[in-house]
Amino acid sequence: MKAGEPPITRRAVHDSGGGNLPPRRIVIHATCPGVGYPAASKKGAASGTAKYFQMASSGGSAHYVYDSSRDEQHCVPDRVIAWHAPPNTRSIGIEICGEATYTRQQWLSPEVWPAVEEAAARTRELCLRFDLPMRKLSVAQVRAGAEGVCGHVDVSNAFRQTDHSDPGPNFPWEEFMHLVNAEKPIPIPVSNPTEALVKKLPTLQLGDGRKDGDPLKWHVKTMHYLLLARDYALDPAVDDTVFGPAHEAGVKGLQTAAGLKADGIVGPLTWPVLLRVA
Repeated sequence: MKAGEPPITRRAVHDSGGGNLPPRRIVIHATCPGVGYPAASKKGAASGTAKYFQMASSGGSAHYVYDSSRDEQHCVPDRVIAWHAPPNTRSIGIEICGEATYTRQQWLSPEVWPAVEEAAARTRELCLRFDLPMRKLSVAQVRAGAEGVCGHVDVSNAFRQTDHSDPGPNFPWEEFMHLVNAEKPIPIPVSNPTEALVKKLPTLQLGDGRKDGDPLKWHVKTMHYLLLARDYALDPAVDDTVFGPAHEAGVKGLQTAAGLKADGIVGPLTWPVLLRVA
């Protein structure tokens, strides 16, 4: 992120003229297009939002917009009052392409996190440029006119001029503010190590492990003993390294009991049940 205000990429049509500097607060938003995860954050979402701000029917605008491709759209000059979280005077609006309904895991996912990183980098640059404290403001502090960083929801709750709740209850404020305060980015935190493990496990189905040297036989062996541990009885003579009919029947029984589609395939929905984490 280069220091200083970047050039305008697509100029928004709505604003209230100059008088926005120096800003008191930087307001973080989610665009909330209603298309769900991860489509709301995909490449092109930032330019799409910027184009929307160019329409008279948009009824709003923001200074900056970011999507997961790290695209930055600068739509309103910093000195100009944008229409993003009234009262808008002396505030900078930053839109992160995403939904207020995202879970914490979705915000932290590779499909969304790059947009959060870029928004944090611009927030840091703005704080340094305008000598703003790099702190997350409470509703009471926003109402009192304190300087710092907040969400649209905080402005809504402070002044009751809108009912917007973005960036949402699961927005990772701790990680975001760490980035704002840090010289270097931090790695994406793994909030659920088991979830990360499950993503690395292969999908198993009838016949896997049969070939000599097939690396899947070790995963079949793991599945075999997990089925036994879950009381899906297998004949003692069953080969524990080949996914056979007995395994398929046990998996189907497990899936039925868990309310999953009983297809006999051990994939990302069935592994957590086998591992007792779902």
